[in-house]
Amino acid sequence: MKKEIEKIAKKYEVSVGAIMMLVSGLQSTNGNQVQFNHPDLGGLGQWQLGMVMIGDMFNHTLKMKINEICQELALLVRNEKINPPKKSVIQNFDSIHGKPAFKGSQNNLHYAYYPEKNLFILEQYGIVEKYNTEGYQIVGLSQQQSNFTQDIQLQTDKGSITIANLPKL
Repeated sequence: MKKEIEKIAKKYEVSVGAIMMLVSGLQSTNGNQVQFNHPDLGGLGQWQLGMVMIGDMFNHTLKMKINEICQELALLVRNEKINPPKKSVIQNFDSIHGKPAFKGSQNNLHYAYYPEKNLFILEQYGIVEKYNTEGYQIVGLSQQQSNFTQDIQLQTDKGSITIANLPKL
């Protein structure tokens, strides 16, 4: 699934996050329609076959791009060529990295923190990303969700930071 998502994101020059958000929405409607809110897609909008509505309503180039992306993704979803994993894979990391200081999940987001290894693992929609936490002691995590967007904040010994403040491994 990850390769297919990355290929489509590259083809249409949008982020993997934008494609994953569309896939998630399309899966819940069997590929028939999706509502979204992502900057790569012009903000708030919706798609169904033959109709695209976005906040920038006169940007016809963006509408055509969104229509092409959604048609391609809808076909893949209907043909079950893009399916999220049935179960989170993050629990498999405990046998590799030991017992995490904390881990949790909400909706399609799973995470674990291994302070001895300076490692924070984030799994979202089946895609796993690892972050180097060297220089920070993470004591908690909070997330805010709205219209398919997520803001992940880490509480550290140096104050609150976003996940983007940590280098990817």
